[in-house]
Amino acid sequence: MATETYELTIEGILGQEYRENTMHWQAVGSNPADTEAGGESLVGGWKTNIMPLWLACLPVSYQLSMVSARRVDPKISTVVRQQSVAGAETGTRSTNSTAQQTCPCIFMIPPMGNKTGGKIFMPGVAQGDITGNSYVAPYNAAITAFMAAVIAGFAQSGITWEQVIFSKKLLTSVPITDYHLSPVIGYIGKRRKAVGA
Repeated sequence: MATETYELTIEGILGQEYRENTMHWQAVGSNPADTEAGGESLVGGWKTNIMPLWLACLPVSYQLSMVSARRVDPKISTVVRQQSVAGAETGTRSTNSTAQQTCPCIFMIPPMGNKTGGKIFMPGVAQGDITGNSYVAPYNAAITAFMAAVIAGFAQSGITWEQVIFSKKLLTSVPITDYHLSPVIGYIGKRRKAVGA
């Protein structure tokens, strides 16, 4: 039984534009000698437990194309990938994306004593989910349901998964204690290009 940190990469298309999100998950009960099984557990568990809530936050013009996972701590491992059928897994908000550059950000708050939090840059936001520069109640409810699920975590194939804030510099993982949506809505420069590990 080990505690390891895996990186989950979510690739998708918003309209015609590529979108990539990276999240980190801590595994309890994984086998350090079988990272392929760990990656399969994370990808399968995320798609079963979290993906419907992820898609519920996204416009219909977003489609998931691939989910992949690999261990990043204690040592980088093999990558497990699961590709989606084109157009089979799309956002479930009622409208298309409002604009390519409108990217809400979820800031994840770490426990006391940790200097930096984490961020999830949402791939886009549906038309009507922002009114008067504020998020509407149904969008807030979708984000709340998504974040409650990732903070609570899930079990898959004998491994318990919890989303964490991972420091690449310190190689440490800490749980998420709280979160909030960015108060500023607009284009985020760092969102333009995917950042590799």
